[in-house]
Amino acid sequence: MTLRSRWWRAMMPRIGAGIVLTALAVGVLAQERLTSPDLVVLCSNNVESCVAVVAEYEEMTGADVTVVRMPTTEALARIRVPKDVGEFDVWMGGPADAYTLAANEGLLAVPDIADSSNIPADLKDPDGRWYGIYGGILAFCVAADAQAPRTWEDLPEHDGVVIPNPLTSGTALTMLSVHYERLGSVDAAMAYMARLDDTVLTYTDSGTVPAHVVGSGRADVGVTFGPYCEREQLLGYDVTTVYPLDGTGFEVGAIAVLDESSARAEATRFVTFTISDTGQQIGAAAASQLPVSDRLDIHLTQELEDLDVPIFGRDMVAAGERRTDLITAWVRQVRHGAY
Repeated sequence: MTLRSRWWRAMMPRIGAGIVLTALAVGVLAQERLTSPDLVVLCSNNVESCVAVVAEYEEMTGADVTVVRMPTTEALARIRVPKDVGEFDVWMGGPADAYTLAANEGLLAVPDIADSSNIPADLKDPDGRWYGIYGGILAFCVAADAQAPRTWEDLPEHDGVVIPNPLTSGTALTMLSVHYERLGSVDAAMAYMARLDDTVLTYTDSGTVPAHVVGSGRADVGVTFGPYCEREQLLGYDVTTVYPLDGTGFEVGAIAVLDESSARAEATRFVTFTISDTGQQIGAAAASQLPVSDRLDIHLTQELEDLDVPIFGRDMVAAGERRTDLITAWVRQVRHGAY
């Protein structure tokens, strides 16, 4: 199913401007800090989104914020075993199932957030340890001159497929979770992934990269979140977003204050701004994503309801609990060739 969201049509002019602004901001934030920053944000979202929100926050508050980009699975490993105590203050972006694991392991703080009523209850932690800030729906990004797969079962029949690596990418874990629910067991999901592996050109560290690989003409099909493919369209690449008819999953990108943070008050202020309607709109526009606030005209829940395909992964706690099992099975049964 091909879909261009209403949010995408409504926000396209703002996104174009946001690309320019965030590109400038990346240059500013990339400069070497002469003093220690007030806040260090570990970014597992598209870097443009993190930088756009940080730039606005710095302008509003005068705070000095550093952004470090790291894919979700790699970021979770780093939080579990930091190089230095208090290395990061805030974790921003990446699928919420990883945050449920971090929360259960005591790695996330409970900041004093005055109001998060704009975020639906199923898109935030009931104990206030993480909050959803954006979303995306898993899709195929297809080159204009390639035959578009219509279902997941079509995908292994295509040569030139690019998918993210489950060892580093939260997007890949969303994909594995879809196949677990779609096919009914870990073994069935891994048998499918082994078939798909035969046609994979490369595994990318980040879930945002497959769309760019397809857009630049180096692959026919990439598995990514739909907004990243639509972003490639905005940048002038001839690609199409296709949502598989046999069902798909979605990402709820989250944010949290890390328990190791030595700047809890500043981290709480930053999270409070980021989860606000304004913060969500800034971040979502910069990376062509969907905000989750149900106070906004267009948001993730509405887009999921409007998409006429089965939706998997609605229970984010369960998704988090099976995360390690799925990675382990993929390494054993696919990467090491058990099938």
